[in-house]
Amino acid sequence: MFLGLGVSGGSNNTTYPIARGYGYNHNGLFLRSSANPHSGYAYYTFSNNNGFFGAISRKFRFQFMWLTDFTGRNVWGGFHNANGQYDAVDGAYFHIEGSTCQAKTADFGSVSAHPTTYTLSLNVPYTFDVDVSGDGLSKRFRVYAGTDPIPVMDVTTTNARLTDGVRRVGANVTATEASNTANEIGVLYSLGVGTIEGFNRARG
Repeated sequence: MFLGLGVSGGSNNTTYPIARGYGYNHNGLFLRSSANPHSGYAYYTFSNNNGFFGAISRKFRFQFMWLTDFTGRNVWGGFHNANGQYDAVDGAYFHIEGSTCQAKTADFGSVSAHPTTYTLSLNVPYTFDVDVSGDGLSKRFRVYAGTDPIPVMDVTTTNARLTDGVRRVGANVTATEASNTANEIGVLYSLGVGTIEGFNRARG
C-alpha cells in the first residue's frame, strides 16, 4: 500500500541501534539524510494525489522516534503533499519542525495551523493520529507518547477544506534534514491508513 522514495538522496534501512526497539515496536526503518540539503525519505500511498475528504471517514496513523537531534529536522505526517523542503499545499497533517509538533490543514496553498503546539523529546516513540470525519469537516489530531493511552496532544479543527474533490492528497510521511551533512533523522516504526470505523473494528 505504501511506496518509499528517497528525497534528494536520502536513504532508509532496517538496521538501527538495538536499544531503539522497545518490545512493542521492535520493527522499524531507520531514515537518514544525505549530503544534500533537505534530504531524507518519504513513504506515501500509491494514489498519493487521488484522495479528498467528505465521501467517507479517513484515518492515518504513524509511529516515529527522533534519535540524536531535532535541529534541522522536518517531518510531515498525515494526508498531505509536502515535498520535504516546503510546507504542504493541501492536506490535514502534522508538521513537526525541530521538536515542535503542530496540526495543520491546507487547501491550494492556504495553510491554517492550530495554535496549540507540543514539544517532543528525543528517544521517545510517538504515535500520531489524524482522524477526518465522514463529512470531511472535523479533523482531529492526537499524539501519544510511548504506550500511554492518554494523548499528550489532542486538538480538533473544523473546516470544509478538501471536500470539493478538486484538490487531492494521499497518506504520506516525509522526513528530511536541512544541512548538507548526512545525518540520522529517526525511526519510522509503523504506518496505517483506512477509515475511523475500520481502525476501531481492528482494535476491538
